[in-house]
Amino acid sequence: MSRTWTDRELYEACGQNGSEQQRSAFDLLYQELYAISLFMWQTTLVSEPQALAQDCAQEALVKIWKHLATCEQPDTMRSWAKSIVRNQTLNEIARIKRKATDSLEKHSDKPLADERTAPVESFQAKEKYNAILDLLVAAPLSERSRYVILAKYLLQMTEEEISQALSQKEGSEVKPSHIQVTRAKNFKKIYSDSELYKKFRALREDDNV
Repeated sequence: MSRTWTDRELYEACGQNGSEQQRSAFDLLYQELYAISLFMWQTTLVSEPQALAQDCAQEALVKIWKHLATCEQPDTMRSWAKSIVRNQTLNEIARIKRKATDSLEKHSDKPLADERTAPVESFQAKEKYNAILDLLVAAPLSERSRYVILAKYLLQMTEEEISQALSQKEGSEVKPSHIQVTRAKNFKKIYSDSELYKKFRALREDDNV
């Protein structure tokens, strides 16, 4: 059985340079940060989101190690680490978007780039973006279910658009009706957990869905 770390234990272990405790702590943090970054990359519909998420999680770990002393509240180590990987991922998404835009400007006869490349831009409040990511980390959902929620609430895609994107992603036809069924199952799972429901209810009310 894997060990359960408190935030303060993670903080203290990360500061023990060269120790087995530090290696174990960084291994655990990597898995948690990779999951968050992967969710974010999946909203962009880029190819190889896993590799991009791995890079962002590793870069975040380097920053955590270098700036550990700036973590003012060791008892909230995970929240601090999450903010680092989110910013790292958002910066990389923005960089890729700029690169794509620069390329398109040189070839004006080509169709415009997908404006959904930077999902955070669809929100007025960054806090809502972070809240959805936290919810998805905790929710007992399948990969398709997470994708549907990300596309719906981060990219504001229609069910038709989501079905087309999933059909391409999975290599088989996914109809809009399938998306509706997936959403219904998602909400049933979320509502079965009182804590998850509390987190998600406000988001649904805000979007009137």
